[in-house]
Amino acid sequence: MMGFLLTAASIAAGLIKRNSKVVAFIVLVVMWILMGCNTYNDDYDGSEFVFENYSVQIAGAGQTFGYQLLIAAAHTIGLSYLQFRMILSIIGLLCVFAFINRYTGYVAFVLVMYIICPFFYDIVQFRFFLASSIAIFGLIFLIEKRRFGTLLFVVFACVGISIHTACALYLLFLTTALDERKCMVLNLAIAFAFLFGVYSGLLAPLASYFVDASKFEVYFEASARFGYLQYWAVFALIMLLFWSISSRRKKKERKAILGPAFASEEGCCDRRTQFVEFSMKARFLLVPYLALLPLSVQNFYRLIRSMLPMVYLFFTIVLFERPAESRGMNAKLEKAMFVLWVGANALIVQAGVWDLVIVTELTENLFW
Repeated sequence: MMGFLLTAASIAAGLIKRNSKVVAFIVLVVMWILMGCNTYNDDYDGSEFVFENYSVQIAGAGQTFGYQLLIAAAHTIGLSYLQFRMILSIIGLLCVFAFINRYTGYVAFVLVMYIICPFFYDIVQFRFFLASSIAIFGLIFLIEKRRFGTLLFVVFACVGISIHTACALYLLFLTTALDERKCMVLNLAIAFAFLFGVYSGLLAPLASYFVDASKFEVYFEASARFGYLQYWAVFALIMLLFWSISSRRKKKERKAILGPAFASEEGCCDRRTQFVEFSMKARFLLVPYLALLPLSVQNFYRLIRSMLPMVYLFFTIVLFERPAESRGMNAKLEKAMFVLWVGANALIVQAGVWDLVIVTELTENLFW
């Protein structure tokens, strides 16, 4: 019961006090309690077995050597698996929090969207959460075009890849260095290549060079049949919303449209502008990720799922954070579309695993 109450209270507080730093911190602490102090979930036993038998795993660690090194370090200092999760969940959540906090004052609101979906999946697929959160933090250097920013992003992405190989697809963010049109064309081409590879059977042999044998069958031998179509339909809605916003936001107007609301925050307006510009190109990465879903929804939806905090952040900035742009029929329609998408996506992703994932995680905890 306590887990349900904390989650409901956090969501309510974040929706009401969207720009409160205190609420944002409280929500972050609740998320850490739910994730780091979780004592059982659908993947807990398997992950604990890997942790306890790390000496056997090291020899065949393959592409997950980074995670195995973390396990080895934990054993060296005498950590239990629960303590290991508690520490790494702090690192992962702080990476996500720092990324969100850098570009918006509505941190609590974005975190609440993240709790609604897909936070509870991240508790289960903890290793991928840790890997993707590190890669997401590295995007700061790419977004803000810092000196050696591309190289630094690649370094963070490689750290993520060493923890979970699926993070290799984060390297597609390098396409955002192109202008918007070229980024769209390239990602569409990659998506068609993925689709051709999936249905021709050519993708699996190629991927076998990058995925260790223990994971190959799981990733490339299971067909998603037609279950992916509902995910495509939901993301057609979000792409429509992106298009609606893009159509009234010419590139030359984007910086001005952020308005005077951010003028008093030194450097913040520029960072928001950079993130908005980046997001208008990064949206095209959803297309190649969606193209992989026919192969295995369970395994490849996690790539899209890990991008959701960034998607929430973008729409928070352009739909809710700017008073001047939050009024009018178009803005109201876009807000309604956003709410519809959040609800539909959460329903499709989580309705079938309510008892297995959400209820279990909210009831199995160190504190209750």
